[in-house]
Amino acid sequence: MGLRKSVKPEFGGGTRSFSCEEDYIYENIESELCFFTSQERQSIIKYWLDNLRAKQGEVLHNIHFLEGQPISEQHLLYFLVCLFRIGGSRS
Repeated sequence: MGLRKSVKPEFGGGTRSFSCEEDYIYENIESELCFFTSQERQSIIKYWLDNLRAKQGEVLHNIHFLEGQPISEQHLLYFLVCLFRIGGSRS
């Protein structure tokens, strides 16, 4: 994703693209509230959703996916609308 984060001085300082494998080298990694900005958190979620792929035999309501097929924004919006309808009918 290319999120550049500050590196602790004992690991050379400066900035570097974030890597989960080396998370201990970054400044403020100990604080989950301070490490990523709101914009970075949103970018991570959007990246995850954009790259979400179906597994063999997955079904979302009446939508049947092929293995590896993208679960697109349109599919997710349909799912959320269905959830709100279901949630709204219970009241």
